[in-house]
Amino acid sequence: MAATGVLFVVASVSTRRMQPSRHRCLSEERWGFGQRVAARVRATAKGHVVKGTVTCATSSSSSTPPSSELFSTASDTHESGANSVRGKEDQDDKCPHAFLEYLCPERAKAFHDEEQTWRSMRMADFGTPGTAGYIRNVRSRGSCFRKCLVACRKDTSNRDVVWDALRNEAFHYIQMEPLLSSQIFSAVVNQKSIGSAISYILANQLASELLSSVDLHMMSLEVILDDPQIACQVREDLLAEVLQNPACEGFLSVLLHSKGFHALQAYRVSHHLWNAGFIPAALMLNLQIANYFQVDIHPAAKVGSYVFIDHATCVVIGETAVVGNGVSLLQHVTLGGVGRSAAKRHPTIEDGVLIAAGATILGDVRVGTGAKISSCSLVLNDVPAKATAMGVPANVFAPDEQLDLIAFPELLSLGDSHSS
Repeated sequence: MAATGVLFVVASVSTRRMQPSRHRCLSEERWGFGQRVAARVRATAKGHVVKGTVTCATSSSSSTPPSSELFSTASDTHESGANSVRGKEDQDDKCPHAFLEYLCPERAKAFHDEEQTWRSMRMADFGTPGTAGYIRNVRSRGSCFRKCLVACRKDTSNRDVVWDALRNEAFHYIQMEPLLSSQIFSAVVNQKSIGSAISYILANQLASELLSSVDLHMMSLEVILDDPQIACQVREDLLAEVLQNPACEGFLSVLLHSKGFHALQAYRVSHHLWNAGFIPAALMLNLQIANYFQVDIHPAAKVGSYVFIDHATCVVIGETAVVGNGVSLLQHVTLGGVGRSAAKRHPTIEDGVLIAAGATILGDVRVGTGAKISSCSLVLNDVPAKATAMGVPANVFAPDEQLDLIAFPELLSLGDSHSS
């Protein structure tokens, strides 16, 4: 009897040793999923249409990689002898030039200029995502990206070059990083636009016991669909970090892993809710942002486009603060108020301002266009345009008229987008 018990114990122990661990099972499952996704991407390169992706029908002898297919224009595809299959919306928009010239000569010229822009923005020529050459090529064509985003802001039906770049990088990293393929596929490949992608990411990050990720996703997606300019600001903020952050590896790394970018886009959703009269929902979302990202931007604050928040920890922007376009903030920056009045009591930051780590700006002061605030400075008075303020309290140094600190000349065409 005792021997039987010993044999049973030994058999059970050996059986448990033979069973793989939970971590190993999950790893193998994710690896298998990555291989299946990679197979779908390879099928896309051969000309098969995959649901949820943008493909091009090519000949059977063609071995063009997905990246070149995704970012080739209609004219490029025609020159290579292939047919573009980009969906009903693009087919309706891309009419023959002669037909456009007959109906509307101005539209024909705009279409020709847009086509030339896309020809210069073929992402297949940028190199392999994740390499130094790729990000260098992206930054060298920053003006082309900004021109495309200005056109997209004027007409939201224009081609979204930032979303195309994101999908290009997503297909590359799905093949290179099978363990991350599930996240990339769910957040980018399986989404229809950059608005739905950022809604999905924020919903999974800010979900709590009081508000599920499904409810957050539906709420943020409804806000973005209700105000198309939010999607434009998402693209512009994403491009701003790619062009200004030396540690950035590409568009996908910002979309998935940048805490400052996520906090800023979540603020934009709460700001829309605040303006629409949903005050409790806006404050609840603001609390979730502060708890998860350690960033406190009041929903009533006004923040422009092309804003870059690096590291983002302990950034505080008060209720009546106004932040212009092209502003860069580092960690531990405070735009605080003075007094208990409900009137304007927080700073106004104009376009192209750089505020370094630990800087504090208090009261209803104005920081001029292109000014710089050095680290750990305390600003209590106005700072002229292109001047530099440093110290506690801050001393203002004369502006350098030869120095242009505005990183985005196209910001002037945006107008007062932060005044809404």
